[in-house]
Amino acid sequence: MKIEIRRIRPHEGPVLMQVRLFSLLDAPYAFAGTYFDSVQQPADHWADRAAAGSVGGSVAIYLAHAPDGPVGIAGAYEPDDYTETRRIYGVWVERALRKQGLGERLVDTLLEWADGSGAARCDLWVTETNTPAVALYERLGFEDTGLRQPLPSNPTILEKKLVRPAGREPSA
Repeated sequence: MKIEIRRIRPHEGPVLMQVRLFSLLDAPYAFAGTYFDSVQQPADHWADRAAAGSVGGSVAIYLAHAPDGPVGIAGAYEPDDYTETRRIYGVWVERALRKQGLGERLVDTLLEWADGSGAARCDLWVTETNTPAVALYERLGFEDTGLRQPLPSNPTILEKKLVRPAGREPSA
């Protein structure tokens, strides 16, 4: 099956909502947000996020698109007061397509975007218990900063912060 990685389009607010809600139902242990909070967001919220993520160097959302529709998503943004950093968030791949390199393709695409937007580094928070995601990020050259925090959607789970300098080749 051919899967295309592409930036979200400005009019794809409903698609963004669909993929985000599905990801939250599928893997609630992996995200800071909750299905309950997200499902209550109005259509304008999703439209604004899609429009913002479709262009520019401070926010990006990429979709993995199969012939039948989206099967993965990943985003990044410029955190307040950290203009040289892009923070990756919301990486998700449909369960049936995991362990086939799709997550790596999505994150690689975000890293290329971050490099092109002038970022000096990318960082992210990942739950310590999500060992497949941690392994993916480490393969792509992310390193543990030692920082930990409770996952906002479930404070019994800890997240750790990983960082990767821009332009760095993944470690073998």
